[in-house]
Amino acid sequence: MPGQEAIERRVRQIVLDRLTEEPLVLLQGSRTVGKTYLLNDLATYFRTEIVDLDDPPTLDAVRSDPATFVAGPSPVLIDEYQHEPAVLAAIKAELNKDLRPGRFVLAGSTSTFSPTPRRLPRPGAGW
Repeated sequence: MPGQEAIERRVRQIVLDRLTEEPLVLLQGSRTVGKTYLLNDLATYFRTEIVDLDDPPTLDAVRSDPATFVAGPSPVLIDEYQHEPAVLAAIKAELNKDLRPGRFVLAGSTSTFSPTPRRLPRPGAGW
């Protein structure tokens, strides 16, 4: 069985490969499985920042103007995207204008889609 470092490199390479083919890559999984760690690795690789929606001031800013946050240079990296459903509609609007590969990497927890009180809206077909 490969070591943790080998697994991390493999997953990173899979994401990088998918970014050459798809406009958006979604990292969905349970809490504490390494999604944020991978986003940090990608931020270093691409020399960009992460829009961290677990950070209250960042979340407030995104709520005020989600379009500004998704219009940044590619790839836009968003952690815990499920905290602000409007971000998905803003991303969809961006992708309607420009579908080139490598635009977005989103990370979120699978608990987002549980039948508990707040569910994400479905902004478009295929989402």
